[in-house]
Amino acid sequence: MKRNKINSAQIAKLAGVSRSTVSRVINNYPNVPSETREKVMKIIKENDYFPDMSAQVLAGKNMRTIGLFIIDKGSVSSDFTSNTLITSVIEEASKHDYYVLTNIIRDCRSPNNVERVKAVFYQNRIDAGIFMGTDNHEPLIEELIAEALS
Repeated sequence: MKRNKINSAQIAKLAGVSRSTVSRVINNYPNVPSETREKVMKIIKENDYFPDMSAQVLAGKNMRTIGLFIIDKGSVSSDFTSNTLITSVIEEASKHDYYVLTNIIRDCRSPNNVERVKAVFYQNRIDAGIFMGTDNHEPLIEELIAEALS
């Protein structure tokens, strides 16, 4: 079954409300009358509507995604401690409705890898990053922090 492509303007029209009211319902603002909220939510559910994440990011919303950068020259899957930590990060993120974008980095000094990691941050694909397998003074991490603070 193919999902119906409906947008918030169409939801608003079907509900007889403004587009901003639909946005307030989706974002769970308290200043929406319960009758209006129920009507909008009913139409959202009937049409299997999900907000476009790209539009949400443009509006300043979080991606609800955490980057997990695993710096490891060997085989991550063969290390019990790493696997336990990775699983714990994913489980905790899931409990809070976050996704985890995972990336294994074999060489964090490689210019190509540095640019790839920076791109994930600068393209707003993630809200935060966790680095595993390196010390606290990794130049890549210090560079990301310095650029974020400038």
